[in-house]
Amino acid sequence: MRLRRPAELAVIGLAAGSLVGCGSKQEVLTLPATPTRVVVGLSGPPGAVDAPLYTATTLGDFGRAGLAVTLQPATDGSQSLARLAAGGVDIAVSSEPDLLIARAKGEQLISIGALVQGPLQSLISIPPRPITKVGGLSGKTVATNGTSLAKAELSTMLRTAGVEATSVRTIAAPADLIAPLKNHTADASLGGQWNSDAVELGLQGHKPGVIRIENAGVPTFNQDILVVRQTEARNHGELLRTFLQALTQAVHTEQATPAAVAGDVPGLDQRFGTASLEATLPALDPPRKADPFGFQYPVAWRTFDTWMLTNGLLTVRSDAALAVDNEFLPGQGE
Repeated sequence: MRLRRPAELAVIGLAAGSLVGCGSKQEVLTLPATPTRVVVGLSGPPGAVDAPLYTATTLGDFGRAGLAVTLQPATDGSQSLARLAAGGVDIAVSSEPDLLIARAKGEQLISIGALVQGPLQSLISIPPRPITKVGGLSGKTVATNGTSLAKAELSTMLRTAGVEATSVRTIAAPADLIAPLKNHTADASLGGQWNSDAVELGLQGHKPGVIRIENAGVPTFNQDILVVRQTEARNHGELLRTFLQALTQAVHTEQATPAAVAGDVPGLDQRFGTASLEATLPALDPPRKADPFGFQYPVAWRTFDTWMLTNGLLTVRSDAALAVDNEFLPGQGE
């Protein structure tokens, strides 16, 4: 990792209260005498969930914290984890399911914070054949991205709603989950995201209906998380804490002025970017108001891990609570 060890750092007093919201304890951090380079591998093309990272870079939150952060887009979350494990990036944006799968394969990786607090995947439909409840899928066609995760999610949702799986036809649409809705080859899609795909459909005048998977039987999980190698969590905790405090400041800026920072994310036009970011912002806040941005709940991780094991997505049981570490978040740790 490019972060320097504490012995190589010059002490610069920085009160954490200048970076985090009210209620967090005051901390004095040790920052590098020169900017420390940190490469963050994104889980895909830049989107609303990555906005805090871009805002912290563009507005100088990282720079003021002594960090020179580079953001590198990728094609998917598992690719970002592979790059992280190989040492190609210092921090990877991935998902809870991908991290649990990687750890089951022996990768020594750990999540240090959640970018969003629940799944973004959802069941989406549009008029003239809107699906208002999962029970309405009987006799219908659902487009999915074809992954094992999507199959397990659909199976769980149908079972919870009392719908026979054989009564629902599925088609694979890995490249575009919106197209089958608009060309009417599917009645609903599963795997599209309510903060982007549904927003895009809404801006196009389609009035999408959205059923969030965590409201339909699938245990909640963190869709987007920040992952590091366990060795870095042990050796560079102080700078990981600095990184997360600067990121928290960017989140506060976004919450106050979403339209002003939507343009920080490359590739998003202002109209869609603002709408997507405004839809995403509520998912940044932890369920408990006393918890800081990025907080992860080990009990929920254990529940989701059990669900993955039950549905054949994992072959070995492990303590999923060990996959998360909240100690570097503002106000946490020693």
